[in-house]
Amino acid sequence: MEKIEKLYLRYICEDILNKNFEEGLYEKTMKIAYSITELLKSEYSYDFKEYEAKSLYELGKYKEALNCFENSGRPSDIYKYLCYIRLDNFYEAQKVFSNKLIDFDERWRDYDYIKEKLRGILNDGSEDQKEYVRKFLNKTDTVI
Repeated sequence: MEKIEKLYLRYICEDILNKNFEEGLYEKTMKIAYSITELLKSEYSYDFKEYEAKSLYELGKYKEALNCFENSGRPSDIYKYLCYIRLDNFYEAQKVFSNKLIDFDERWRDYDYIKEKLRGILNDGSEDQKEYVRKFLNKTDTVI
């Protein structure tokens, strides 16, 4: 029964975090995610670190986002790749990519958010950043 209650609580928390994140309230999303993680201390609590990390990414705090993604309970290698690209750390980005740390059959390709971030780099990134994203898209047969 307790496990079921925690699962429902998790869904409620995810809904709250999604709403705030989608509204662009990144600072608020980070505070809520941190609070939930500290309060729950359950097997699901690290899933909420992803919201904190995505908010840091949106705020341009890529190094801090990388640290959060390391502690996230969900697959986050595509996010790490995006952060490394934004930090012009092409060596680490290439390691993530070439070591097949990103599961290309994973559901990330369906994420509009990821596609939006890749599109953003193609629009406003440096030439090197754009080139790495183009290679990534070609290698994964992903259309954005």
